[in-house]
Amino acid sequence: MSFKIPKFISKELSALNDEAKSNYIAKYKSWYDNSVTQEWIKGFEARIESLIQEEEKCVCSTEFEFQQKIASNRAMRLLLRSLIKETDYRA
Repeated sequence: MSFKIPKFISKELSALNDEAKSNYIAKYKSWYDNSVTQEWIKGFEARIESLIQEEEKCVCSTEFEFQQKIASNRAMRLLLRSLIKETDYRA
């Protein structure tokens, strides 16, 4: 399996020599594959689903309030999805 360098570690990783780079990548893969990290990601995915259901049930008193809640909800979902995608090392 190839390794996709997450953006948030690419600068630090490029400054390392080959051996240190291999160790860093191994540590990152170990962290990502850890059951605690996977539960954290599942929690993000559950929150995304919760936000989708919340948006479907949204009852607001004004159009402005509705649009504000929808925008906030979608921004949070986008953020969570990007965190999940960014941390995944698999290309």
